[in-house]
Amino acid sequence: MLPDILSNYSHRAGKAIKLHPWRLAEPDSEKIKRLTEGVKQHYAVDAAFHPSDFFVQNTHFIRGLMADYPFTCFPRRGYAIEHILLEIILDRRLLNADNRVCDNMYAVLDRVEEHVVADLMELNGHNGYSAGAAQHFTRFRHQKFVYDYTDDDRLVPLNAHRRCNRIRISDGENG
Repeated sequence: MLPDILSNYSHRAGKAIKLHPWRLAEPDSEKIKRLTEGVKQHYAVDAAFHPSDFFVQNTHFIRGLMADYPFTCFPRRGYAIEHILLEIILDRRLLNADNRVCDNMYAVLDRVEEHVVADLMELNGHNGYSAGAAQHFTRFRHQKFVYDYTDDDRLVPLNAHRRCNRIRISDGENG
């Protein structure tokens, strides 16, 4: 999850903050090693999932559904919206089946110490952004907004605008 959380933090920082798996420095502690392994695993899963028939077919399906709506962001950033929507739909499906999935995810995130995230960022050359990225990680796990994916009233109005802002696009209503 850390790469996705950092992607969101990049918007706040005004700069792309990434931990590229092929550039990761050798961890200098067991805790940083575990985070580094998690980052590598995240990218490995993405590398397998994003070109899969399931992902490609469903993002194309979402693109077709979106074509009928007057959002100005879709021509420029359609793939990002399709990608995010598909992942939210999958998360929602999992949570509706058993919300303990989310309980477990947040329990794992709660075991990560903020300073270890900052240390990982510094080790990988993000010194000026390490504290901010670590604080953003802590906010993410405390807000627990993934639980909102099962609540239509909370998911649709809040996340549509937030997601568009996050990837620096207009949602057609809010500029």
